Amino acid sequence: MDAQLPPPVAVGDRVRVTGILDDPAPLTAGMEGTVYWVGTWTTELTRQIAVQWDDGRRLLLLPGDQYRVTARGDRAPRPIHRRLSH
Repeated sequence: MDAQLPPPVAVGDRVRVTGILDDPAPLTAGMEGTVYWVGTWTTELTRQIAVQWDDGRRLLLLPGDQYRVTARGDRAPRPIHRRLSH
């Protein structure tokens, strides 16, 4: 079943728009950005990819939007930084 597939991207991945997006102020083909959030990917409504675009905008990629992953982000676990108390 389609809903069981994992998201095609992860936080930190770089993506590039490869077609026209359905948006009132669409990004142009070739625009790149960094993924900062990925929806739960369990239904059509939760298949969303939040991107910080290089032009400063933050727009979601939605099902049907044309893009490709250009670089995979660092998938290593990040250390948890805690403030030490004396």
